Order: sequence, then structure tokens, then C-alpha cells
Amino acid sequence: MIKYTKIYSGGIPNFKEEDIFTTIIPLNLAVNAPANEPVNEHANVYVNEPFKINNIQNLIIVSIRENNNITQTELSKKLKVNESTVKISIGK
Repeated sequence: MIKYTKIYSGGIPNFKEEDIFTTIIPLNLAVNAPANEPVNEHANVYVNEPFKINNIQNLIIVSIRENNNITQTELSKKLKVNESTVKISIGK
């Protein structure tokens, strides 16, 4: 573990034995940056890209914020859409 921690994090792990056993692995971002950059760049597209929601989804969110106990049937009546539209819009 010490060998690979030095290679990948640039430091030495710290082992603590108290009520529980803890291992602290230091992280040196400068050491990891070249290896992580291509992975992070690809992942960030999904994490940082704004969520795109349609108008119905937006209205559902607003309705749930107003009443977090609202049912799918109540949502469909309030928004004047089929209950299946509500289910599809919330991913059920």
C-alpha cells in the first residue's frame, strides 16, 4: 500500500488505530492531474451540463414544491395532462 500510495498520491499513508482502524491517504492533485484530466473532462460533461427539462417537468417541480404530498393523479388534473404523461415526465 505504501508503494502505490507514493506513486499515485505523492505521499505516505497514515494509519491510525483507535476504536476503529483508519487509513488516511494523502492526495496531491499535482501528481494526479495528468492521469485524471482525460477522465474528469469526460465525466464533467455529464455532471456540469445543465439539466434540460421540458415545460411539463418544470410545472411538476413547481407543483411538488407547493405541495410535496401531491399525487400523480392530482398532478395530471392540475396540469391538464394524462397521468401517463406525468409518469413519463418523472421517470416512473
